[in-house]
Amino acid sequence: MTRPTVLVVDDEPLITNMLSMILDLGLDAEIITTNSPVEARDLILNRPVSLLVTDYLMPEFNGLQLVRTIRERGFLLPVLLLTGYCDEPELAANNERLKPFEIIVKPWDNEHLIRRINFLLGKT
Repeated sequence: MTRPTVLVVDDEPLITNMLSMILDLGLDAEIITTNSPVEARDLILNRPVSLLVTDYLMPEFNGLQLVRTIRERGFLLPVLLLTGYCDEPELAANNERLKPFEIIVKPWDNEHLIRRINFLLGKT
């Protein structure tokens, strides 16, 4: 059985590095990181990805635009969106339509993040 692949995208290298370390320790999965939502989109379109963990506020386009783009192309992988902007109307308006999709508010709890990822990967 192949290990799932988790793609982490955040425009801050410090965040992607930290998440990579946390997820490497807490998951039995391949962890891929990028600091570009454009590169994340291209990775999803060109290789199997089991779950996307993305920041909301990024240059080029935000995390919701990334999710919309992959959904429009038929990719239904689960998504965890990390944000410090939980009161954004755009988030509430799109949450139901983009499922499987969850929001985790920054700063996150590492154990909770690992549990949610395991659940979304079907490893409860």
